[in-house]
Amino acid sequence: MASSTISIRLNDEERKFVMGFAKAEKKSIGVLMKEAIIEKIEDWNDIRAGEAAYREYLKQPQQTRPISELYEKYLND
Repeated sequence: MASSTISIRLNDEERKFVMGFAKAEKKSIGVLMKEAIIEKIEDWNDIRAGEAAYREYLKQPQQTRPISELYEKYLND
């Protein structure tokens, strides 16, 4: 898989904040940013799946499903 570079602009305060955290975590800024972005997207997907499942549950509260079925239905689109 090919790699690409994405640049972001940080002011001095943000740069110091990010650099301090990267140092504390013993990670490069690139790795830290990549992990943070991926985690944010995964969290967003989890929230989206939960909200969709809850809306469906409210329509038919007597039904329950295994979590694996919900993941397949709401996260594989």
